[in-house]
Amino acid sequence: MTKENLGKIGIIIAARISSSRLPRKALLELRGIPMLTFLLKRLKNSSLADEIILATSSQKEDDCLYVLARKEGVSCFRGSLNDVVERYVQAADEFSIDTVVRVTGDCPFVNGEVVDYSIENASKAEFNLCSTKGYFPVGLDVEIYHAREMKKIHLSNFLNLEHREHLTLHYYEDREKYKIVYLQPKAKWKKQNFQYTIDFQADLEKANSIVENFDDINFSISELINKTDRISVDRITKHSKTSSDIAQENSVRTTSSLELAKKQKRIIEQLLKFPFRKQCVCCGKKLLGAEFSHRGLRFIECENCNHIQSKNLPTPNYPEDISQKSGFDSIYTDLSSREYASRTDRIYRPKLEWIFDTLIELGHSKEELINKKWIELGSGAGNFLSTCKNSEITDVTGIEANENLVSISRKHNPQLKTIQWSSSFEAILKEHDADIFCSFFVLEHIHDLSPVWKEFSRKPRGTIFAFSVPVFGLSGIAENIFPEHFARNLDGVVHTQVFTDTSIEYAMQEANYQILGEWIFGQDTSDLIRFLQNCSKSSRSTKTEKKLFQQLNKAHDTIQSTFDQHHLSDQRHILAIRI
Repeated sequence: MTKENLGKIGIIIAARISSSRLPRKALLELRGIPMLTFLLKRLKNSSLADEIILATSSQKEDDCLYVLARKEGVSCFRGSLNDVVERYVQAADEFSIDTVVRVTGDCPFVNGEVVDYSIENASKAEFNLCSTKGYFPVGLDVEIYHAREMKKIHLSNFLNLEHREHLTLHYYEDREKYKIVYLQPKAKWKKQNFQYTIDFQADLEKANSIVENFDDINFSISELINKTDRISVDRITKHSKTSSDIAQENSVRTTSSLELAKKQKRIIEQLLKFPFRKQCVCCGKKLLGAEFSHRGLRFIECENCNHIQSKNLPTPNYPEDISQKSGFDSIYTDLSSREYASRTDRIYRPKLEWIFDTLIELGHSKEELINKKWIELGSGAGNFLSTCKNSEITDVTGIEANENLVSISRKHNPQLKTIQWSSSFEAILKEHDADIFCSFFVLEHIHDLSPVWKEFSRKPRGTIFAFSVPVFGLSGIAENIFPEHFARNLDGVVHTQVFTDTSIEYAMQEANYQILGEWIFGQDTSDLIRFLQNCSKSSRSTKTEKKLFQQLNKAHDTIQSTFDQHHLSDQRHILAIRI
């Protein structure tokens, strides 16, 4: 294909006033002018595009965007508010466009240089869709497609509402039918951990801090990247918490450690009879990597994503199919109303407070957050749902696979919606949408995570995902030193896989999410003290030794805080956003 074969090329920009995440953002000022004006001026430098068209809605509130476009000498088409496919198709028809270069109004740093480079490379390829997504820095993206083909798809009426709202989604979902060519950036346009899109107030503030470094707005992409290389994009990190919130649960493990360990050993002996894994749980690639022995089991750290998993492949119902009293029913038993409220307040309220605190620091308001749609995936006994209700979140739903836990959740939260699911995790994700998804200590129980990351990547940009997972930390090492005592982290029973910081980063990259915040803490010190105390009870116990343990317990939180600060602890809470 050549440039001439592309016919008349039009850059079509979608923009409207009714933005839910950042109201009226098209008119918010970037370098003293409306953001949309900023984008249009940068796009005018394209030498290969024949026309620039603003595609907005016919709603009265978007009249100001029509005026803005005409003032810049840019053509304007007005159509459907929510049917973006129809709006693009009709805009291309109106101006006789053969090939569409799609740019979104919340990516003001895209310029003629990006557009021309993409057109040049697209002209050399056979494609249904050319895309920079996943390869260019986020927010410097364009997509190129044939207008006639999009019109044919539009008229076929097989698109659902989600497809019509997200212009090119159907291409990505049917890759067997459509050929997608991913464009590679110039060497100087390396992909960064920096988001150039404007979704929130904090993004706009960062963007203004960038542009004030330049004399005018027509700076190159290389100049842009050189400047932003120096801007910190550190995530908001919180460390540690008090150990008193789980003191009650830890006391049970201390008194029953030897008995529980024997039970774990019997179940592991059955797991050893299972066949070996062929694919990595996390990345789906062929499972290769370093092996190590842990409490009688062989584990593999995937060489591709560094996820840690048992060499033997457990059944979907493991460990319940071996021991009925080893699953979630034994961990999350029904509690009295008082005990339930205590567990909710001690363990789950801090999780919601952390989510609120992080997002508020990033520019959200609490009022905005409590009015969003929340879904908890793997909602267990409903403690987090109860916390949401107590915090006046108006739209929250729990989705849980375990029938007994669903019953407990409904018993304690009769006014809240709890759905029992029987299909795969990714199928549930595909079926349900939310502004904020939460999933606490659930992902490590999914037997194939690769489709999960893919499904998360299909969620709309701006979707929030808050989750927690166990990671291989000091507890994991200690468990191997004290094999006769109960293991909580990498036990080979409840946990046959754990994450690493690297596999978390891999997962977020695959899902196309950027980590906004993390909360790093663990129970490593509790485990170490438990191991030492139980060993001491089995041998000797002097007054001096008792005093030492008393002092050790007093120093518990200080010791754990040091582990947390150095990322040695065994848990991660992550807050991420779809980019």
